[in-house]
Amino acid sequence: EGDKAARLEFCNRHRAPTGYDYLFSDEKWADCNDHGGRREWVMRGQAPLHMERDRFSPKLLVWGLIGVGVKVSVMFEEGATITHQTYLERCIRPHLRLLTRPNTVFVQDNARPHISREVQAELHQHQVLLPLPQWPARSPDLSPIETLWAIIQRQVDRHCPTNATELRQAWQHEWDTFPQSEIDNLVREFHQRCEAVVRNDGATLHSHWRKLLR
Repeated sequence: EGDKAARLEFCNRHRAPTGYDYLFSDEKWADCNDHGGRREWVMRGQAPLHMERDRFSPKLLVWGLIGVGVKVSVMFEEGATITHQTYLERCIRPHLRLLTRPNTVFVQDNARPHISREVQAELHQHQVLLPLPQWPARSPDLSPIETLWAIIQRQVDRHCPTNATELRQAWQHEWDTFPQSEIDNLVREFHQRCEAVVRNDGATLHSHWRKLLR
């Protein structure tokens, strides 16, 4: 119930255009788990082609930042994790020009590195605007970048990467070629998502959330 109340409070605040530009950020663990599946047709008695795979599925940690006219990604080295230091050094400081543009709201979730005292102090120092009230917990359905992650992962699966190098190359290709116009549309849907949550009494939106807008 607490989550629903927080979601309703947040979405009531952001359900209508505010005159601000929103930048959405998030991390994503991409992998080689072949989510889309793959089939290979062979003649009777023949075996499918053998594919070399790493024993444990390689993972790639990516941070992204999207907005209308904005598409930024940071790929981390294999085995890396995000701490408040790496978040500041790799994600925040290099992109302060975007985060501090006039009438720009920077949206991040409540992951521990994001809400650390060090990160909050730096955002405050540079007068980076954050959404009010605070981003509600357990609300990936509100963030357009979560939808983008899912789309790109499906496209990466079509490359059938089998190791860390192929995964990185496939992800970079799909990110670079993803149309900015489609990202712009996802970002502009944010207010509609908030409106749908209000109509849904704060409950989580299912995958066909647009039906709630009809």
